[in-house]
Amino acid sequence: MDKIHIVLADDQVLFLESLKTVIEARARDIKVVGIAHDGKEALKCVEKERPDIILMDVRMPNMDGVEATRIIHERFPETQVIMMTSSFAGEQTGLLTIRPIKKRLQ
Repeated sequence: MDKIHIVLADDQVLFLESLKTVIEARARDIKVVGIAHDGKEALKCVEKERPDIILMDVRMPNMDGVEATRIIHERFPETQVIMMTSSFAGEQTGLLTIRPIKKRLQ
């Protein structure tokens, strides 16, 4: 089976690198193909890599995850977006799936 290609987008470098390390160590069917620190970098990564999924932080500098997701949906409808956010009160991190995730099987 083909690996699921993902891009990680978050402005918190420690979180981003930790998430990448965990995914690479534990998920044999997932490959991290790009890392972005803001929405503009996320768009560039998606354009270059054409990932199956992007894990996108909501709040980032230069272009937030909401705006980047809107553009990705328009330009790259085959890429699924999962929004990540910390609660505004500083509680736990949450995930919100924007669209159902379907891996193309060949």
